Amino acid sequence: MLEQLEISNSDNNKENNNVNNGSTEFEDNFKWPKASLRNIITNALWIFGKKRSDGKIIGANTISNTEQDKIAIKSFEESKLEEDLIGGMDKFRASKKEKFRSERTQELSERSFNEHLTKLEDIEATSQTEDNQVSKREIEYNGKKLTVYDFEGFPFSFFQHAIDYKGRGQTEKRFVIGAATAKSLQDNPSLWQEKKSEIPEFGGYQSDSQSNTLSVSYVNLEINPEDVDPTKLYYGFDHLEPDSVLMIGSSDVMAPNDSGDQKTFLNESHPYLPEMLEDQNIDDYNEISLRRYKENGDPKMPDYLIVVDGNMSEVILRHAAYFNIPIINIETKYYKKQESKAA
Repeated sequence: MLEQLEISNSDNNKENNNVNNGSTEFEDNFKWPKASLRNIITNALWIFGKKRSDGKIIGANTISNTEQDKIAIKSFEESKLEEDLIGGMDKFRASKKEKFRSERTQELSERSFNEHLTKLEDIEATSQTEDNQVSKREIEYNGKKLTVYDFEGFPFSFFQHAIDYKGRGQTEKRFVIGAATAKSLQDNPSLWQEKKSEIPEFGGYQSDSQSNTLSVSYVNLEINPEDVDPTKLYYGFDHLEPDSVLMIGSSDVMAPNDSGDQKTFLNESHPYLPEMLEDQNIDDYNEISLRRYKENGDPKMPDYLIVVDGNMSEVILRHAAYFNIPIINIETKYYKKQESKAA
């Protein structure tokens, strides 16, 4: 076959005439089903033709400069372009479908959590009734009156975020990620209010690293009141804004501390609704990773502080006074931990 495909410079005109007549020696031996298919293949051979050691070209004998060949080349290019466009559209549609599914799962999760979270206005309303599960009182700190709600068996579901720098392996010689930041925040609550644009950099593995995500745990006191540590400073949250949930897990989700601007990582096959976390986390904790900042760059603010059995340290009082938010005091003797379903 190679002998039939070889062409020298002196034979160019003869071969071109053969092509112009609609027939070649190569074609006589191999009957093509369609002329357009023949042209596409022979054009491809011309484009990718190689020279032999004697200077002759392999795969170039059936090409001519006729209009028919130009049309065939154009048809081949258009066909390839159409194929690329179709492939690109398929990928775009698949990506769009995946994004829609993730956003739909995110919306479902946020709506479900908002239905379960106890709202501050409901706590206030209950305190004004004869229900003795919630009582309201006032205390004074540095000349400012602070509101305290005492819970004695009141059903309470909330998000909590610990401002903690000691409970994660922090020592004088060993600093863990963000520990120095947490210590600074405990001393100065105004740091929480810094806008997104005021933070020079997010992420990193240093003690003073800062994050554009907010990690919280979902707690239902009727399931596990022991999820609240009396030695820690807890910010409490009673609602979620739209497009705020990034990840949900029945344990540590290991969310990167610079992932606050990324799309949600939720999977429709594992939405992790509140009921699922309540069933799985009687003996463990869960984690929900949220966007730390709103679209306008303002940080998500706490709705209240959470303490246990009246343990209100000076740090708690300082933060409550600064944010002008109430303190939720949980009297644990009125709550009983449920037995694990796995037991």
